[in-house]
Amino acid sequence: MTHDIPHLPLHRDPRSDPAPLEQALARIEAELGPDHEDVGVILNDLGDAYQNLERHGEAERAYSRAIGILERASGPGHPDVANVLNNLVSIHQLRGEYAEAESLSRRALEATEDILGHAPGSERADLDAETADAVETIRRRALDGLGQALRAQGRYPEAEPFLRQALELATAAPGQDPFEVALASNSLGMFYKYWGKYDLAQPLYFRARAILDAGSGRDTLEYSAVLYNIAGLDHARGEYADAEPICREALAIKMRLLGEDHHETAVNRMTLGAILEGQGKYAEAAGLYEQSRATFERLFGPWHPDVAVTLNNLGSVRRAEGDLAEAERLFRRSLEVREKALGPEHPALGTTLNNLGEVLAARGRREEAEALYRRGLALVERSLGADHPTTRCIGENLEGLLGK
Repeated sequence: MTHDIPHLPLHRDPRSDPAPLEQALARIEAELGPDHEDVGVILNDLGDAYQNLERHGEAERAYSRAIGILERASGPGHPDVANVLNNLVSIHQLRGEYAEAESLSRRALEATEDILGHAPGSERADLDAETADAVETIRRRALDGLGQALRAQGRYPEAEPFLRQALELATAAPGQDPFEVALASNSLGMFYKYWGKYDLAQPLYFRARAILDAGSGRDTLEYSAVLYNIAGLDHARGEYADAEPICREALAIKMRLLGEDHHETAVNRMTLGAILEGQGKYAEAAGLYEQSRATFERLFGPWHPDVAVTLNNLGSVRRAEGDLAEAERLFRRSLEVREKALGPEHPALGTTLNNLGEVLAARGRREEAEALYRRGLALVERSLGADHPTTRCIGENLEGLLGK
């Protein structure tokens, strides 16, 4: 039985009140007109405030309008445009709209490379040092966003160079910002964990944790995200007793700073469920999964990838409890959601295909199980490689079914 555990990026400012920004926006629109450049700047800040409150539709509209205003005022290659594009990327990533996130990240990256003279035929703009540093930061975040969008689509070899470059640039930057190094380290660690390269992920997480511990301290969302990711890595290795207290500490921070019903709280709660399930605590695990699913469906609707993860994990609990019929129903629903959200060729389907195959094999439906194993094996091996833990798990199950 296999699980998928989402990992979390780092971010700033868990809460901000949009009301003062809304008032400022109305005042500036009245004084300068609705298409003035300052309106675009305020709209970007307002989008940030909405996003922090998980008002994603309002955030998207604010960012999209800001991009239009800033492009008309300063041209599509202006750093302010690239900055808002990066912010809009995060909305699409949250929704599971990875192709859109990729496209926006590429636009942001092209804009910053033109400004900095990295693109073929371009010349570096006349920038003062402070502005150049700010554009480099926007560029690093565009690289990170592009890498994570490609990873989310299962395009791991394409994604790796962008994420590695983001970390290299953060580390080499003049007047190095430790938070940027922590962000890039955490992001590359997430990538390697998803790719099954746990030994590469761990030191990157530990580096991010050490930077944050020495800087902003432990009672922050950033620190909580890294703790959560370390717990997820322990879970992937089967080290459930080690993972549980780390995951609980991360969850306590998120609940205090974000509340009970925030997306990241739900993600953390779901992972704690998987850790408890690994220790045979099925009732508690199932309760956590159900809580998380309710949050995901409220925020994103029933066809979101995170909904599919909770359905998969609930199926795993029912299988462990011996309710094979209910496990089959949940795995089939998870597979349906994943196929609709991610497409029929995404490697994330491999986990549920494997789990459904195990249930069907246990119910004596060997031919159906074999077909599922073969499909899942082809998907994950093509994207993740022969040595990924999920690839090995499905391969071993197929061999066992065939009596090899």
